[in-house]
Amino acid sequence: MLDSFIRHFVKKMTRLRLKKSKRGLIEEVEGAHGEFGLVKSNPIPVAWGPSGEYGYLSRLRCPCSEPFFFHRVGSCGPGPDGHVVDLFELICRQHVHRYRLYLDMYHSVLSTKAPEGLQLSSPEGVGTTSYIGDLARMTFEQMEDLVTRQK
Repeated sequence: MLDSFIRHFVKKMTRLRLKKSKRGLIEEVEGAHGEFGLVKSNPIPVAWGPSGEYGYLSRLRCPCSEPFFFHRVGSCGPGPDGHVVDLFELICRQHVHRYRLYLDMYHSVLSTKAPEGLQLSSPEGVGTTSYIGDLARMTFEQMEDLVTRQK
């Protein structure tokens, strides 16, 4: 009975659909529409709660291939599948590129898709799943120091 409940729960929480595109398989939240990751209606699906969000964002690279530092701005209500969506602010190491990305941490897979113009690589980005008041003025080293002190 418990196995059946767990299977049902996992299936319900993992509302991903895989669809074919020119680039292969793409992960999207069920019912998503709009630009992937850039709008609340199409959040990036990640697993493992806040640690999954951190893991995904630390692997992103800006158009000039720099890692980001990032922080969680807050929750912004339900997404297309009913899960709460988190909003993150990202700034590249060179302070050239700035993004606001929407993530849904209630899935059982970590997305392998990046928003348009960004790419995934090895983890080098630094950030926190907490809010930081003035992220735009911080240097990469200050962010690393802040994150180290929070651990």
